[in-house]
Amino acid sequence: MHQAVSATIPRRIITRGRRFIAEVDGLRFVAITAVVLSHVRMHTLLKHMNGAAILPAESWVPHLLGMGTYGVQLFFVLSGFLLSLPFAKARLGLAAKPSLRSYYLRRLTRLEPPYIVSMLLLFVGGFVALGMATGLSRWPNLIASLFYQHNLIYGASSPVNLVAWSLEVEVQFYLLAPALAIAFSIRNLVVRRTIFLAAMMAIPWLRTFIPPNLAEGAIGFPWSAEFFIAGFFLADLYLLDWKENPPRSLGWDVASLLGWAFLVMITLSGRFDILIAPGILITYIGVFRGRVSNWVFRRPLITMIGGMCYSIYLLHLSVISLTERIAKKIPLGSSFTARFAIDASLAIPAILVVSTIFFVLLERPCMDPTWPAKARERVRNWLRGPLPDRESAVSR
Repeated sequence: MHQAVSATIPRRIITRGRRFIAEVDGLRFVAITAVVLSHVRMHTLLKHMNGAAILPAESWVPHLLGMGTYGVQLFFVLSGFLLSLPFAKARLGLAAKPSLRSYYLRRLTRLEPPYIVSMLLLFVGGFVALGMATGLSRWPNLIASLFYQHNLIYGASSPVNLVAWSLEVEVQFYLLAPALAIAFSIRNLVVRRTIFLAAMMAIPWLRTFIPPNLAEGAIGFPWSAEFFIAGFFLADLYLLDWKENPPRSLGWDVASLLGWAFLVMITLSGRFDILIAPGILITYIGVFRGRVSNWVFRRPLITMIGGMCYSIYLLHLSVISLTERIAKKIPLGSSFTARFAIDASLAIPAILVVSTIFFVLLERPCMDPTWPAKARERVRNWLRGPLPDRESAVSR
């Protein structure tokens, strides 16, 4: 039965000489689900509440859904974990030093094609949604976004794709990760992990000293660095304490459940930012080491959707905008919950369909590290033309 189900699910990743960590895609599922639900909520509140209101008994619902914006921070911790692994291995004497050329080339060939194509599609789609003049007026925003400079130049998210701000932060971390991994050269385990923990706690505190008028323009890696450092801490545990094979127990299932509840509590409170990164770290440790939670996060359907998170992230906001136009024509219910249910029931299936097509046609092929070489070979063959038929050549 398991083999039959797995056969119907497109394989998430093409691996070359590295281990596939399934629970990471399970955690990506949680992160992308949180982000999507928070953006459906945003559209419901902004564009689908005509004739409806937030009832007192449901006032907690939009508040809870709004915390889904922290899904981005969940992604940042995973990026810190995954990208630090090869450099941490080398610094800790567990593997040879990775090639920086291969590292940066892999980032370029894996992430750039889906990003560029999606941004161009959304830019052209703006002509239809906003009119030719308004759509064309966004070309400076497009150029800045394609070079991951929109946050720095404009101090705000790109109108071509509002969620691209976090990808600019990710790119900054990609560039810095090899240098930041020098922290793993600190041989004393207690000192190294104390530094990681101190940085995770200090950075949110330091942000309180940034003047409010500079906060919007301060979006960037330093603004979110504690989450990437939490990923470093997780990599340290994964390599040294767990030997890449985490031992599991029911006690860590309890820790995972308490961790998720703790994250909900502190994000709903809007305070205690200093505890969010450590809270995510503890929760992730519970997922890696819990018996039940690890089993859940490794389920094929969950890892499949989590594995498509990049495609979903790039496209989901635009799909929500399209389905919201249909949802407004179905004004059933006079409460936020009813209107949100309509929006979500239209948007989520559409997001999955559109993202799956984009993933299969573009993102997944780019997961193959050899695709540039294969593409060059196809171009060469095409330029050379078809080879002459052997028998006809002999007869001549």
